[in-house]
Amino acid sequence: MATGLRAYDDIRPEKLLVDLIEAWKNKDISLLIDNKAGEENKQVYKNLISIGKWCANGLAQNRPEMILVFQTLNDL
Repeated sequence: MATGLRAYDDIRPEKLLVDLIEAWKNKDISLLIDNKAGEENKQVYKNLISIGKWCANGLAQNRPEMILVFQTLNDL
């Protein structure tokens, strides 16, 4: 939602979107924001990317429960 990219893409070096986001760990994450979304509320997009990374954690015990995701999104 925040990047406008497909969850899986054969063309990318990192096929899964979660792997692409993780590969950008030390880069400016705002470069992945969907440009079609507009300039307003850029911080919201950064938060969406962070929440997406949290939900896609490789270890199930490190993923949030959906009520916590809902509350976090509701607070944005």
